[in-house]
Amino acid sequence: MAKLRNRAERRRDEELDCGLRALNPNITIKDVPNRERANFTLLQSAAISGNGPDLAVMWTGIYDLQYSSYLRT
Repeated sequence: MAKLRNRAERRRDEELDCGLRALNPNITIKDVPNRERANFTLLQSAAISGNGPDLAVMWTGIYDLQYSSYLRT
C-alpha cells in the first residue's frame, strides 16, 4: 500500500486489514510502504523471482497493462 496515504485512507486500510484478519486468523498481512513507481518495479522483480506476494493492492490504470503477464484477476 502506498506510503503517502491520508488519514482517511490509512483508517480504511486498517479496517480492511482487521476485517480480513477476523475472517482469516492464520494469515499475515504486511503493509509495505513504497513510492508509486517503485511499487511496479518491486512487484515485477518479486514476481520474476517467484517471491511475489499472494495479494497486492494498488491503483490500477493503463500503466498496469505492461505488467498483465504477471497479474491474475
